[in-house]
Amino acid sequence: MRIPIVFFLGCMSCIVVSSATLAQQQSAPRKSEEELSSMRWQEIVQAVRLRKNDETENKEHRAKLKRLSALLDREGVTHIRCDGSLGGKKSQYADVYYKSGELCVIYSPPADGSVSQLWNLVVKNGKAYEWRTGETHGIVGTVTDYQMIEYLAYLTDPAGLMGWTHGEFLRRPEAFFPPKEDQENGWTEVRFKQSEHGINALFMDQSSAFLRGLEFVNDDATLRITFARPRSVSEIPADLYNRLNGIRFKDSTIDLRRHMTYL
Repeated sequence: MRIPIVFFLGCMSCIVVSSATLAQQQSAPRKSEEELSSMRWQEIVQAVRLRKNDETENKEHRAKLKRLSALLDREGVTHIRCDGSLGGKKSQYADVYYKSGELCVIYSPPADGSVSQLWNLVVKNGKAYEWRTGETHGIVGTVTDYQMIEYLAYLTDPAGLMGWTHGEFLRRPEAFFPPKEDQENGWTEVRFKQSEHGINALFMDQSSAFLRGLEFVNDDATLRITFARPRSVSEIPADLYNRLNGIRFKDSTIDLRRHMTYL
């Protein structure tokens, strides 16, 4: 199954950065991906901020832009915890820290003590360091702010599945049970009346437009992936940067898209 809605690229392809008014921006030509790739973090944030309430966009696309704004339009350092679970038992988690021009993604080590197949990432001053927990070597290269934001959006909506489900909820609310408030977890649950493409339910934060998680079926097992509400912290923990010590990094061409799989 290839989900037809890709959360990030669908949003970014419509963004125009200019010092002109919003009305002028709406009539300006769309930026190509090559042009977007040269934009700085704050330029992208400003563009999203201006376009998220653009009434010329359809409802679904405005929702995408508002989600992207909730993710990016923040002061200082932001931390998001992502948890995966199988049958109610936590399987693995990731801590994501980011601010303008910096991104850290650290995965929990496998429970059996083996080498993780997931790549940790630290990006600072345009340099990206990647390594897998349990290994003593890694790779280093350069990435742009656009690539970091693209990857951040993917990390908080793996495979675009949550964005696709939210789009279906906006287009076909009759295919879902009435939204259910979950006070314990602080989110709203929208559940398909009949599972579609293996997806059972979406969890979303109505107050910030942030998507909080997904319940789906894979190989007859029910899985959940959930995200804590983004929270502001004083700084990126120094320990994350200290983890680079003792690892040998080899110069490489880093393409974060190799981690981004759409079904």
